[in-house]
Amino acid sequence: MAIMTASAGEPRVAQVSDPSLKAAIYKSIEQLYQWLEANDYQGYDTFDGLNARFVRPFTFETRFGRTVLQQGVRRFPLNLRRIVQIAARDAGAF
Repeated sequence: MAIMTASAGEPRVAQVSDPSLKAAIYKSIEQLYQWLEANDYQGYDTFDGLNARFVRPFTFETRFGRTVLQQGVRRFPLNLRRIVQIAARDAGAF
């Protein structure tokens, strides 16, 4: 099966004229790559609050309780995932 791409106009190519900006972008990409390698491509999902084993029973399996747990873990300024024992998952399967 053939893959077709459609375009509505001229292709856009980003032009970076500032060499320090280009170096900063490459440095950022390299740091991300090193972090991924160091963590074996594992990370947390944005909406993984319901995987909290010991806290989930306190939701009483109500819709409101599950929403509070999920959004509380997601929006809390500090990473609560280790405290509530949510394991990091393989980030490569998306």
